[in-house]
Amino acid sequence: MSLKQLFPLIIILCGFTACDQSDDPGDIQKTINDCDFETIVDANEYENINSDDFELSNIAIQDNCLSLEITASGCDGDSWEIRLIDSQAILESNPEQRNLKIDFTNQEDCRSTVSRTFSFDLNTVQINGNNVKLNIVNADKSILYDY
Repeated sequence: MSLKQLFPLIIILCGFTACDQSDDPGDIQKTINDCDFETIVDANEYENINSDDFELSNIAIQDNCLSLEITASGCDGDSWEIRLIDSQAILESNPEQRNLKIDFTNQEDCRSTVSRTFSFDLNTVQINGNNVKLNIVNADKSILYDY
């Protein structure tokens, strides 16, 4: 086969390769509903958190994701590490309550103030019933999680 005969075949194969299934609107919906991280439920880790300084600027719940806006000094916040840890204890009240801490590590050595928003899957903190009050250390208020 000559190069002239192979050229149309190469063009057709490149066209198939260029088509990406991620253009499907269903794939976009899956990405929108996913949280960035899982919430860890571990009493030992909860007790041993030694977090860097930060400010909790905003807290919100959408679907099963807890959204936390963190403000701290830094360059751009891209290297920040964050985890949300649940104490594993359920406080008997109405509604029942859970305690959570933010484990935040900031290695950036810049004098700028940066804000980033992170989201955490709350499915692991659900209990019997249809809601739980979340007490987050560093937050000035609790937030009710309905599910």
